[in-house]
Amino acid sequence: MSGATPQNPVRVANAYPPGVMPSADAFLEEANVLSGVSLIVEKPKRKRGFDKLQLGKLVALGQEFAALGGAILDADRQPASPKTFKNITG
Repeated sequence: MSGATPQNPVRVANAYPPGVMPSADAFLEEANVLSGVSLIVEKPKRKRGFDKLQLGKLVALGQEFAALGGAILDADRQPASPKTFKNITG
């Protein structure tokens, strides 16, 4: 991903049940259809806080997933609003 930084990688994980993504071959089986995904940015170890570029990528990736027919929920599993995205990207 262009502009990705190792300090704040964006990870995609299975949301229901939580965990790692199944292998690509597993998606050919109906039993492995995902109910949702979680987009995760690890908390940085440095004191400066999150990298704004990565937070922007997190929002853009979430919106791309939503365009496929999904919904974006916040950390409290409530529907995300424009204010949610503004709070994320600062």
